[in-house]
Formats: sequence, structure tokens, C-alpha cells
Amino acid sequence: MVTTSGTYYFRSFNGSCWGAEGSATVTINNGTPGIVNVSATGSIPYCGSVTINATGGLGGTIYYQGTVNNGTSITTASTSQVIASSGTYYFRSYNNCNWGPQGSVTVTINPIPGSISISGGGLACGTANLIASGGAGGTIYFQGTTSGGTSTSLGGPNQAVTTAGTYYFRSLSSAGCWGPEASVSVSFIATATITSQPTNTQACVGQPASFSVVVNPVTVGYQWYKGSTLIPGANAATYTIPSVALSDADVDYHCVITDACGTIVSNGASLTVYQPTPAPTSAATNLTFITGNSSIVGSFTPALDASGYLVIRTNGAAPSNPVNGVNYTAGATALGGYVEYAGPNNSFYSTLLAQGTNYTYWVYSFNINQCGQSPLYRLPALSGAATTGTSISCGTLGTLYWAGLGSDLGETDSDDLNVAANWSTTQNTYTASFVTPSQCTDVFINVRSYNILFVYTSDAQLRLTGNLQVRNLSFNAMAGSGWAFIPYTFGTLASINTNGNTLTVNGSAAIDMTSNDGNNVSIGELSGLAGLVNFKADVSVGVANYSAGRSSLVGSTTSRISCEGNLNLGRTAYVTSSTAPG
Repeated sequence: MVTTSGTYYFRSFNGSCWGAEGSATVTINNGTPGIVNVSATGSIPYCGSVTINATGGLGGTIYYQGTVNNGTSITTASTSQVIASSGTYYFRSYNNCNWGPQGSVTVTINPIPGSISISGGGLACGTANLIASGGAGGTIYFQGTTSGGTSTSLGGPNQAVTTAGTYYFRSLSSAGCWGPEASVSVSFIATATITSQPTNTQACVGQPASFSVVVNPVTVGYQWYKGSTLIPGANAATYTIPSVALSDADVDYHCVITDACGTIVSNGASLTVYQPTPAPTSAATNLTFITGNSSIVGSFTPALDASGYLVIRTNGAAPSNPVNGVNYTAGATALGGYVEYAGPNNSFYSTLLAQGTNYTYWVYSFNINQCGQSPLYRLPALSGAATTGTSISCGTLGTLYWAGLGSDLGETDSDDLNVAANWSTTQNTYTASFVTPSQCTDVFINVRSYNILFVYTSDAQLRLTGNLQVRNLSFNAMAGSGWAFIPYTFGTLASINTNGNTLTVNGSAAIDMTSNDGNNVSIGELSGLAGLVNFKADVSVGVANYSAGRSSLVGSTTSRISCEGNLNLGRTAYVTSSTAPG
């Protein structure tokens, strides 16, 4: 027996001779291999598998023992193993005589979520709706365009994307293990957009008319509609009616554009169809005038089929006839006269005229023709003449004070401005006048409306029963008695009503409400008749009004108020209708 490693020899001897020697080399293992250290690669959690590594085992060869505690298998000489199941795994070192102490590691292997399928990829229109399914054993998370992503903040399995690209989904288990990613690529079809809408158009009967739409891209289908009615054969970007008829007129010609992604509808456009319009077949009639010293107001009965009127003023001579297709501008000199008016109204107004002068007016009716020459005039003209007035010369001036209804003189309760007894020649006491006002009389009409112990007494509503002329006019209304023990009145009306007659004021005029708010004073036509107030000089309305008291010029559709001088409207002055005076 030998106890030391080495080569040992043997020979045979027969007493005289030695035979050939034999030898054997032996290694004597006198110790135990060192301890083995085992660890797992990576960090917890271990998902699907983990690599375990063994080190140490000095003085021997390391053998993998699997899950066998104190195993002595020399089948697998290894320092590294990939483990796919949870458990405790062992390694030992062996020196052919002795086994060293084992090393081990315990690992928990968590399953990886299943694979994922994605639908909704490929070509899309505007928006691609991606739906991810599968991922068993975990929750599916959208990773956007990041491959290998581990985000839980971008959303779940249903995603709407509007940008081309490759998109990823992964499933995450409750243990924190990510499954394999799945991806899908998305690209988008260029959808049609309208870059130019159809526009309204107009045409005369028999002329062509077109509607167009511009679409990008142009490789689309077109279908035109008139309202809700499909137009057969109208399948291009432009739809043309070769010869329009009145029945083609409509407010909604539109186009439905179709592409791979659906349809879009253009705006609607209108087609207005005109017929050629002839010159009027009838003339204006009944030319009448209202004259002042330097102005003339003319009016006439409209023609039955005219759309407008041209009025020429001359000093008597007939003007040249207007030329079809030529527009004449008011205020210009033309046709041997002065263009007083051109437009749709049946009245006109001349100012800055010479006093005592005769003027002749020529009224041509015309029609606007949308199809060809326009305007088209009717001949001959309606004509008439008027003479301006002259300034009044007064030898002796008179003054009269109103003594009728509403007057503080309180002599009569009459409202008639044409009765002499309703006027006083003195201001503070009643002295009966024997004549009514004339063109050389200054008149002062001071009236008051009031309640007595809250009982309504009367509005001072005065009227003309015939034409009346005055020189200067002062119409002053007060609401309330002025006495402390009688309350003021609110909402009352003082007025001068022409009642279908003419009131001529040759000098200046002033109309005011001089006490109390909420009350009205007015002058004009209050009966709905064709009354006239002719102010030949300056007039002021509401200039001296008390606070919110109202002063008004009133009229109807058939009445006139003529101001040849300056019109001065105060802060609470009104120009209104006789149905709502004030």
C-alpha cells in the first residue's frame, strides 16, 4: 500500500536473474473539494426561465445535481444551467475520491403572458382602430411605436391612431412579467378634401350656366344634385347646363364626392335665372307738387311695370330722350337738363331753387334688364311744371295768443285753430281777436295738460279745420297746473294736428315740452290724412325740452313735413308716425 502519489515499480527475480520491470503511477487524493457557491442571474421576478451559476469547488470538478439534495451524480459537469421551473437547485465538486459540500439556490419562475393578436392594421381612412387580443395571463398595454416597450401609461388594447407607423402591444402579468410583443403597421389613404366650393351664379334664359368644385386628390367620384334630386350624367368636377330655363333656378346645386373612404358633400350654390326685361309698357301718372320759396317736392303715381324712374328738371324746354343702357346720376347735368332723381321711388325733392321761378319736370319710367342692355327707358315722359314761391312782405305785423283748449287764458274749450274767437290779442288776459292768424302774424300757443286731484281733465290736442298760414310759431306745452296743491301729469299729449290741411310757417318755429318728464308735444298729421306742415325757415324741435319731455314731428304715409331752412332737433326730439306720436 502506498500513501504518496508517484510511479511505483515491480521486477521478478529467480535467484540469479531479474526479469523486466513493471510500473504504475498513482495519484493519492488526500483532501475534500471546496464548497460550491450558487447564484441566479438577473433580478426578481424571474419570468419564464433563469440562469443559475456555480463557482468555487476548489480541488474538484463541479457537477450539476438538479433538485437532488446531496446528490453524487457525475453525469453533468457544469457550472451554469438554465432553469424553467421553480425549485431549489444543487451543485457539488468531486475529486474522484471525495465530494465537497454542496451549494444551492432557490428560484421562483413566473409564467410569461401569452402571445397577442392585433386587428385593424393596414390601409385606413383618417383613423385606424387597433384592437389587441390574447395575452393570456396578463393585461394588454399599448406601447405606441416603441419596440420592446414596457409602458403602462399609453392605454389598453383598443387604440385609435391617425398617424402612419408600426404600433406595438404587450401583456403584463400580475407578477410583473412582460409577454412577447405584437406589432401591426398602419398606413392611410389620402382622403378627398374640397379646396374650392361651388359659387352662386346667374344666367339669362337660353344661356349656359356652370358649377364647379375642386377636390384634392382628384381621383374621386362626382355626382351633382339639384336640391335632393340627382342629376343624371352630372359626374364630373364641373356641371354645365347648356341652355338654362326658368325651371332650372334653385338655391341648392351641390356635389357629392365619393372616394375609398366614403363621401363628402359640397356647399350648395344658387342659380338665378333672368328673363330679358323690356322697357315699361306704362308711364307714371298724376304728377303733383308741393312748392316752397326755394324748394319743390314732387310725387307721382308709379307705372304698373317699371322698376325705377329718371326725373329731369329743366326751365321749360323738353330734354333729349335718355339712351337705353346709360345710367344717369342724380345731381349731374344731362340730356339738356338737371338730373333731379334716378331710383325706385315715386317722389323727388328739389332744393336751392330760385324764388318765383317756373320749373318743368320730366319723369321717365325704366326697367333694369339683367339680360342685355340696361336700363331700358319708356318714352315719352310724364311732365309737369311748378313755380316756387316768393318771400312774403308784411307791412304790419300782428301777434296772437292761443285762448282755446289747454290755454291758461281758459276762455274757450275749442280745439279749432281756424276760429278767430279762440285767439287773444293780449297775452295775460283774454282780448278776443276778430281775425285768424295770417302770414304776417306771430302766434304763441302755450297749452297745459293736467290732473285735478288725480282726475284726468284733458290733453291739449288742437287741430286745423282749414289751411292756415302764420309768420313765426311758438308751440310750448307744459304738463301740470303749476299749482302746488294740484299734482303734475304724466303720459299726456299736447298736439297740433293738420287734419288733412296745410299749415304754413313762413318764419321760424319752435316746438317744446317745457315741464315734466314722460309727456309729449307733437305737430303734424295725426288723422292719417294727407296733411302738410311747410316750415319755410328754421325750425327747432325739443331744443328747450324739460328733462325727458318729448317733442315730435309726426306724419302718415300720405302726409308731408317740409323744412326749407335749418332743422334743429334737441336731445329728446322725435320724428315718428301718427300711430305712435312722441
